[in-house]
Order: sequence, then C-alpha cells, then structure tokens
Amino acid sequence: MTHDPMKRRTPRRTAHARAAAVLLALGLAALSAACDGSPSEPALPPAAPSADAAAGTGPVIILSGLVTQSLAKITVDHGAAAAAVWSGKIDVLKQAIRDAMTASNTPLADQKRAELKVVQLGCVLDGLGTGIVAVETQNVQTVIAGVKAALQKGGATAADAARANAMVASAAALLPGVAPKAQAADWAGALDLATQAGSMVDGARALVGVADPASVPAGPVPVGTAQFPIEQPAPWAYQPTYPSQSACAGLGAAYDVGPGQPLAKLSAVPWTSLKPCDNVRIHWSATPYREIVQIGSRGAANRWIRVTGVPGPNGELPVLDGSGAVAPANLSFSNSIFEGLGMILVLPTTAAPYGYKPGYLEISNLEVRGASMRTQFTNRAGVTVPWHRFASGIYIERAEHVAIRNCHLHDNGNGLFQNSKYGEAAQSRDLLVEGSSLHDNGNPGSAAEHNAYTEGVGTVYQYNFIGALMPGGLGEGIKDRSVGITIRYNHMEATQQLIMLVDPESNHDYEVVQRDAWGGLLLDAAYVYGNELVMKNPASGPLPWEISALVVGDPTNLAGRSGKVYFYNNTVVSRQDKGWWAISNTPVFALFRPGVQIQARNNVLLALAATPGGVPRPMSMFTFYGDGDIASNWISKGWFPSDPNPHTVGTSVLYFGTPWNGSGMGTVFSNVQNAPGFVNQAAGDYHLAAGSALVGAGAPLDPEIAKTGNLPAQEYVAQGQWKPRSSMTDLGAYAH
Repeated sequence: MTHDPMKRRTPRRTAHARAAAVLLALGLAALSAACDGSPSEPALPPAAPSADAAAGTGPVIILSGLVTQSLAKITVDHGAAAAAVWSGKIDVLKQAIRDAMTASNTPLADQKRAELKVVQLGCVLDGLGTGIVAVETQNVQTVIAGVKAALQKGGATAADAARANAMVASAAALLPGVAPKAQAADWAGALDLATQAGSMVDGARALVGVADPASVPAGPVPVGTAQFPIEQPAPWAYQPTYPSQSACAGLGAAYDVGPGQPLAKLSAVPWTSLKPCDNVRIHWSATPYREIVQIGSRGAANRWIRVTGVPGPNGELPVLDGSGAVAPANLSFSNSIFEGLGMILVLPTTAAPYGYKPGYLEISNLEVRGASMRTQFTNRAGVTVPWHRFASGIYIERAEHVAIRNCHLHDNGNGLFQNSKYGEAAQSRDLLVEGSSLHDNGNPGSAAEHNAYTEGVGTVYQYNFIGALMPGGLGEGIKDRSVGITIRYNHMEATQQLIMLVDPESNHDYEVVQRDAWGGLLLDAAYVYGNELVMKNPASGPLPWEISALVVGDPTNLAGRSGKVYFYNNTVVSRQDKGWWAISNTPVFALFRPGVQIQARNNVLLALAATPGGVPRPMSMFTFYGDGDIASNWISKGWFPSDPNPHTVGTSVLYFGTPWNGSGMGTVFSNVQNAPGFVNQAAGDYHLAAGSALVGAGAPLDPEIAKTGNLPAQEYVAQGQWKPRSSMTDLGAYAH
C-alpha cells in the first residue's frame, strides 16, 4: 500500500473527535454526518433500525461483511487496482494462517490473525470512512434488541437460549468502550470493539433461529460489462447445471493443442479471453504437458466454454504434470500468492472488474498430477521453486457453473480446491464434480490437504471414484464447507475420514443466510445418498482420531451447519480388525455440531475383518455426542450407540456434551451370520442378491428429499458410469 489510510484521515477527523464522542454517548445517530461531511468523502447515512428488528433480523454486523462492502466501494471510487491491494494483503495473511495451522504453529497463527484484523479494519475505514463506527454500533444495538425479543417469544432450546443470553451480555459490555476510542480518534480501536460485539451478537442471532440478515450499509453493487458480465444468482434448487453448447449454432472458436495440431503448447491458447462456445481440445501426448494454465474466461447459459482432453490410442488421458512445470509470463493475477497454488487455476485476470467470476466452464478428460510440495516448478520470474504445500491439481479461486468431468486428479497437495469469500463478489456457485477419479493427493503427516476441498453455494459430487490419500496423508476424501451440498452415487474408500461436512468458513457470514428455491436456509440440509463407502485399516499405523464415514461440523464455530443431514441408501463397509489399536470400534458418524440431526434411512452398515480369520471391529453410530433419527438400517451385530472408549487426543476440542444413548433409534435389521444378502460379499460385490431380506425393506423417505429432487434414482456402476435404480425401497446403494 502506498499510503496509510489511517494517517491520511486522522488530521481531518481529529477536529471532530470530542463531538463524535458526545454523539456516540447520545446514541450515535449523527456520527456519520459529523465525521464524513467532507465533499471528498461522501457520508454514509446512519443505519435505521430494521423493520424486522422485533423478529431478530437485521443488518450484517461481522467484520468480513464490512470488508466486502468496503472493497466494492474502493473499486468504484479508486479503481480495481486499489481494491486489489487490500484484498491481496488479506489473501496473503489468510494463507499464512493456514500455513501456520498446518505446521501446528499456534503462536504464529495467532500473530497472523492479529495482523489480519488490523488489515481488515484498515480496509473498512479506507472504503467506508469513520462514520461506519456509528453505523456498526447502532446495528449491533438493533440486533441485540431483536435477539432479546426472539428469546422472549421462546422456541430456542434451554441450552441455546443460555448461550445466546451470554453472547448478548458480552456484546453489550463491549459497546461502552467504543466512545472513548472514538473520542481519541482511535477509529480502528473503536471499530474493532464494535465488530467484536457484532460477532458475538451474530452468533446469538444464529442460536435463536433468526440468522437472516439484510445487507450491510448501502454500498455499490458490482456492475459488469459486455466483456466481463456479472450474473445475479438464482436460489439453489439442488440441481447442477450440466454443460451445454445447444445455443452455439456454429459459434465459437476451436483451439487444438498437441502433437501435429495447430498449437504446440498450452500457453498458445488465449486462456483469459476465451469466448462463449469456444472449445479447447488438448490432445494426448506421449510427453506430459508441463505448463500452468489460468482460465479467467466466462461462457454463458447453453454456450459453455469447454476445455477437454482428447484421449490417446488406448484411451489414455492427456497429462498435465506439475513436476517441472513452467508458469508462463503472461499469467494475469494481481496477487502473487496464486503462483504455485494450482496446475489449472480458475480465477479472474487483473483486467476484470470487482465482482466478476469465470463461469460456464467444463474441464474434462484430463489427468492432472504433480502439483505438490514434493516437486518443483519454474515461476514467472524464471526461478525454480517448490510448489506450495496447498497446491492443487485444479484450484478455483472464484467461479460459478463449473463442471469437472472424467478427470484424474492425483499426487497433488489437493486434488481439487474451490474457494469463496467477499460476499457475492467472490462467492463460488454451482460446482459439479462428476465421473472423476481422485486419489493419492495430500501431504505426509498433514491433515490440511485432501482429495477434494470445496466451499460454495450448490455443490454436487456424483459418479466419482475417490480413493485413499497418499501414504501418510491425514486429510479427507471429500472435505466440504458448502451450503447446498449433495454427495451421491460415488465409490469412496479410504483409511481416513471419507466425508467431512464442516461449517462455512471463508465466506461464512454470507453463506449461512443463503436460501434454497423454496425459501429454506441451505445450511439446514445436506444430502448424502447412494454411495458405497469403504473404511480400511490405515497401512501406516494408527491415526490420531477415529475413522468415520461422515463427519459433520466444526467444534469451534459459533454458527454453522444446522437442521438435518439426510444420509440414506448408502452401503457402508468397515474392513478393520478389532483390537488392532486403541479404538474399540468404528463410528459411522462424528457429529461436532449441536443443532444438527443425522437422519439415516435404508442404509447397510457392515463390519468386516481386514485380515482372513480376523474379528471385525464393531461399529458405533456416533463417535461420542449424537443426535440421530435412525430407522430401517441393516447393522452388523455388536454395534454401539456411541464409542465407549473414544480416542483421547484432543478431546477438549473434539468431544462435547454427553455420549449418544440411542434415542431416536428405530428399526434395525441384522443376523448372526453378519450377511446382509449380497451377491458376493467376500469379493466386494455389495449388490443385493435375490432372496435378500433387505429387498423391499426400506422405510419411506422424508418428503424434503422428493421435493428437492434427491430421490435415489440411480446407481453407481463404475467411475463415470451409472444406471437407473430399479427400486427405491431396497436397502443400501444397490437395489436388487
């Protein structure tokens, strides 16, 4: 940054400091006008109480939401480059926090969090002016009143009401400290206290069921251009947008790359200026492609841009290899942090306006490997350096309507990563991951990298093979922070957690209030069905936690997933030996979020031994705490409601509440033979055989499942292959 916004503004603001303190003490209604009267910096009007204050709704009051509005205003007032300076600083610090946590360096992570807050406060004051202190404080007071009104009406559980009351009290205790800091012209300190109070009361608002904020103080809406269109999002209806060029009618250019083709190198493709209906065809080559690609372009509805591989003579996919790759000098991104984060980068160029996102993109038929800290690449400066530990085969910084199909992502840090942040301006939406193979990604000894790690609004995984991480990797098969998530018809096998549905993070405040096409909060539902989920003994020895098929929630977030996770018609197989290490059984679910219920219907939960003649390790429904509505499932005998001997590493963080006692448990099917009636259980064929007692034994599914189009209508056959399901009343992933 070439100037210090705090120093630039202080001389003019100091003249108003004493008056500002008086106004703050009187209720803050006029501080904005008093401090922002200069024609050079238009005033922000003080926020009026929300019309819905009695119901507890009100404005966004979290620091990150104010940052989003500030970046939009800076873009309009001073240009995209000025906003990029602030967003670049924020991105660098967020990555530094992630790196420190990966390295278990808590003091450094705390230091970087403190630095991040300083930068965020500076960004808000630079863009919105010191009058935002008055607006923020009044908004907090409005929300406090709304939460109190909601608590008086009742409806929250006793535990949630107690937590909400404590948060409101803590928030109210912070507000008197705002006026002295404003009087001393310590605007960053005043805003810090106000936003701390906002964060507390926002958590209270979520607990009492009124997390339904309106916009933050009016800021400019991002405006697109013909070259860089900006789409107004539609509510998510749990249906992905499939790639289509049906409206192209001969439009679009073709770019053929490879041996004997018009273009010899990937860098010859105009990646950042592709147009709707364009097709990039990457032909198989005996020598892998070793150039980093940045896709910053956008297609349109039924005029998708397609980037697809043309297989070799034996069906070989073209290979993009990060080992020895080169970053072309014409890559166009404003923040150098993206260099070394992906072999295929999906992010806007420096010329794009604030709020623009690449989109309507299909990436298919490609093998992407080697973007890993264990290999090196040559950066734009011509220096050979190791890849970042978080490097990904495909790295999506922000995008919407993206389909990744029949791709093979392996031996990267992350196979796939998708980010979201800054409100709608950088909110990723509508991601489809279909028919792909993801395995052997991750880093040794690290739980921070995964086969797939995604955050967005509307994410669907289907017909994929998702295998184990690389030896020693401790991450997950799928780690997802999205709202509106569907995981269906996949084969997953791993020695780590298979699926982890954690809470929204990078764009938390915006995502937790997103609604579906029927008006419900997307945060209140997740759908996991029709999957074959196989848990195995870790070859490298005991993990520092239990292996689970499904993990839900973060233990440390104030507001996160809620409602129900619908888990139905899955076949879960644990191939682990009893007594192999300290854990006495294998939990199907690990629930770290109060307020979330697992609704499990029509699943097969089978415990088998890993070694011939061994004794299977029994299953438990939950690791420890649980909230279940569980009915009509086949479960191997000897199962427990919760793990009677949970592993003790980190219990102060991971385990809370009391062990689940089986309340909400309905019909259970089982037999002494430990045989659900599969075609060939010993060989791993888990289709139901004729005469199986599980044929037609299923219970009716929740009406929400049919309403959202999530009935189990298909079956996984193999990676990228599926067939219609013959019966919805049979248990497990496969009907007879």
